[in-house]
Order: sequence, then structure tokens, then C-alpha cells
Amino acid sequence: PRVILAPEGLGALPVLVQSFGLGGIQANTALFGWPEDRDRAEKSGFRKRLRDVRRLGLNVVVVSSDEQRWEKALSTPRDQRSIDVLWNDNDSGRLALLSAYLFTRTDDWSRARIRVVATTEHNSVEDVEADLAQLLLEARIPADVVALPTADRGALGATCRDTTLVLGTMRLREESTLGPADLDLYDLLEVLPLTAAVSAGEEFDLLAGPESGRHFTLVEAERSLDAARERHGALQKRSEKVAAELIQLQEAAKVNPSIADKVAELEETLNDLRRRVLKAEARVKAAQLEIAEISSEG
Repeated sequence: PRVILAPEGLGALPVLVQSFGLGGIQANTALFGWPEDRDRAEKSGFRKRLRDVRRLGLNVVVVSSDEQRWEKALSTPRDQRSIDVLWNDNDSGRLALLSAYLFTRTDDWSRARIRVVATTEHNSVEDVEADLAQLLLEARIPADVVALPTADRGALGATCRDTTLVLGTMRLREESTLGPADLDLYDLLEVLPLTAAVSAGEEFDLLAGPESGRHFTLVEAERSLDAARERHGALQKRSEKVAAELIQLQEAAKVNPSIADKVAELEETLNDLRRRVLKAEARVKAAQLEIAEISSEG
């Protein structure tokens, strides 16, 4: 056993998460309970600790609950349970979606229904539903898609009111903790049932598969190629659209410097999309190579 001495528990977190493990196996996720104290100093300190842990490459999950919400979740019959994923198209959103799926691989949640709740801020309802349906198909995650025209506190609270568990994203800023749609997470959690907020500590690829594809049949490989091509085309189209929006916003920022933060966020979104376009392109090439190898074996 290893003992870590520290004057204050949270202050020892960076040491703890770096020393925890068994042999070469190390933890990749740290789980916290949401603080009940909303004092500004306490919130700032808690946020700093979470950021410290995430900088070390760990995923951070914070569970918000109370006795009433916890008992409600546990008392819900297994065949009536549901999981809502508040979707953000980033690493944290993809990790939240995978977490929902992994829940359904356990006995207690095996019959739970998954819903992916997304907003249509920059796209039409049809585009959002089509993109997510394609993603779910490729990831082989059975889930329904709910597209909301607005993503305010009231809309999300009403949509998720009757669900058993909510999985959402969390962004740790210097002075705030933001949830889906950049809503204040403290305020949003007040209208949600049992909720786990997720912040990915590293790049997360939901569609990563095994290194070897030999167990796939030729038909499955061809389907994978079709899906990879569709995914690449959709991402390329979205990247071009965001790039055009960024140019407009950059021009507007020359007149109105107060929107500099929005420019930075859109730049971050575009960079993420471009990385995913390159990955999607690599998947297309890999699928083509796989088909060639399977065909040659025949």
C-alpha cells in the first residue's frame, strides 16, 4: 500500500491520480461528487482541482445527485430506465455517448433506452438528425435522436424530466463551469435528474476499431467503406461551412472586439473538425486496403 500525506484532501489529487494503478495499468478517469456548497470560493477551488486532474490526461466525471434523485433512479424498473446524452460534437460528447452505451452493457441497465439530445443552433433539424443517425450507425450504438431548436435551461429540463440518468458535457473555464450549449452547469443541474457531467482529458475517437479487421467479411468491409465515405463527406461539408462562418465572424470582430471569445471558440471547433476530417479520410483508405486484402485472400 502507498500512503499520500497532504494537508488538504483535494490538494493531493494530482499526486494520487499519478500514483494510482496496478503495474502498467493506470486510471484514465477520475470520478467526483458534485459539491453542495455554492460559495464562490468553494466553486473556484473545486473547478481548479478538476482542471489540475484533467491536465494530467485523465477524464473527469462529476455526479450530481441528492437522496431524492438517487432513490428515484434506483427504484425505476430496469425495463423502464432511460439515459439521455446531452450531445456536444467534441471529445467530451463522444465520451459521454460511449459511457451511456457501456451502461447498457451491465445487468442493471441492459434494457435502458438511450436518447441523444442535440440542439440545432447552426443546422437544420434534418441535418442534425441525419448526422447523428449516421454516427450512431457507424458506432453501432442503438439510440434515438431528439433535436431541439433551442437549448436553454427550461427546454433541456423539460426534455430530460422523466429520464433516469443524464450524461452531459462539462467545460472548465477560469471563472465558470459550463454545461451543454455553454449553459451555467450549476444552474442547469438544478432542473435535471441524476446527472453525470463529463470532461474528456484527451482526444477521444468514438469510431476507433480494432487494429486487425480480418474477422470482418467482405460484405461488412464494403459497408464499412461506404459508411467511412459518407462520414468523410459529411465532416468535410461541415468543416467548409464552419470555415465560412469563421471568416464572417472574424470580419465582424474587427468592428466589434467583444466577440473575440466567440471567434476563438469557432476556431477551436474548426480545428477539431479538420482533425476529424483527416481521421475520416484515413478510415476510408484503411477500409479500401482491408477490402483489397480480403479480396486477395479469396
